[in-house]
Amino acid sequence: MKIILKKLRKIFSILLKTKFIFEKPQQTEILIFDNTNSDVIKDTLINKSFQVLYIRFEQLNIYCLFKALLMKKNIKRTLFQIYLINYIKLCRPKIIISVLDNDPFLYNLKDSFPNIRIILIQNGLRNFEDDIYDKSKVHAVIKKPKNNKYKVDYIFTINDYFSQKYKKFFNCETKSIGFFRNNNFFYKPQKIEKDTLCFISQYNNIYKEKYNQELPDEKILKFLNFYAFKKKKKLKILERYYGPSLDFCRKELKYNNWKIYFQKKNNNLTDYSSYTEAANSEVIVNVDSTLGYELLSRGKKVAFFSIRNWGAKFYKFGYPKATPDTGTFWTNNFDENKFENILNYLFSITDEHFLIENEKLINDIVLFDKKNIIFKEKIEKFLK
Repeated sequence: MKIILKKLRKIFSILLKTKFIFEKPQQTEILIFDNTNSDVIKDTLINKSFQVLYIRFEQLNIYCLFKALLMKKNIKRTLFQIYLINYIKLCRPKIIISVLDNDPFLYNLKDSFPNIRIILIQNGLRNFEDDIYDKSKVHAVIKKPKNNKYKVDYIFTINDYFSQKYKKFFNCETKSIGFFRNNNFFYKPQKIEKDTLCFISQYNNIYKEKYNQELPDEKILKFLNFYAFKKKKKLKILERYYGPSLDFCRKELKYNNWKIYFQKKNNNLTDYSSYTEAANSEVIVNVDSTLGYELLSRGKKVAFFSIRNWGAKFYKFGYPKATPDTGTFWTNNFDENKFENILNYLFSITDEHFLIENEKLINDIVLFDKKNIIFKEKIEKFLK
């Protein structure tokens, strides 16, 4: 009884925030699947006919809901899946675009809509179930198909190595373009804060509490705190949201040379506040964050201390490309001497020379397609 009441309260709280639409959905050329993270896609579709299909109950179309209720007895799908399919049928789009490359609902939508192009955009670093790893500790984002490959038309990926991984699971074409959000962002270079060291925190207690995993951020922060003190650097800690890393820093960091900068809590990809704070720093350190790779693609001096020893190779630097465990600006091993050597190297070299020395590897790992030109050209072609 308590479980039922809890579920009812959750549904009621969601519906209180939902905007109800009573008009029948209109036909459109392009349907964006999911409003969250859709802002960057919209920016690439200027002068195009598009709509957004809301899948998190920000909006609910009553016309489609009633149709779904009438069909539920005869279809072996959830009510919400029937609702989504009805919405797509009524919109009759030529193209469906989504950054939800990890949503299984989209993987076989071609069975219902063979004439609609399904386009996915890789929205972060992904791990795949065909890799060898300890399943009690980590979980694959892209699950292996049980029978035939998943069916979509096109996936825009970060690099050619990810393209190869997707093609193992998906029957699709791929194109490497780098990070979609990063490509769309115009960053006006500002004066670098000399002697600043910025750490991109991915601190999350859930890994410690739920999976009993050691948090690499804790060991790295202690090292950076001492390194900054010894080298007379200012330590900036970039936190995703207000979180537990603040408590850790207050208790465990010995030297008072650090400051935490909190990112605005915003579901839209067009919140670039984190770029500015990190990009203005002389040297940037991270474990394996998307932001770290995005800044690397722009030629910023970024150190990767990819030391998650969680029993899976997809935590190593550059995955899925095979790279040595240690290089000029990265290491996969916890070794404070290596950390110090990497940081000394990055502080001793200009951004320009860093890019010249490492350009081939950087372009191999993460591309940069300014303003998503490749994506725009493909959409134009698909609409003809």
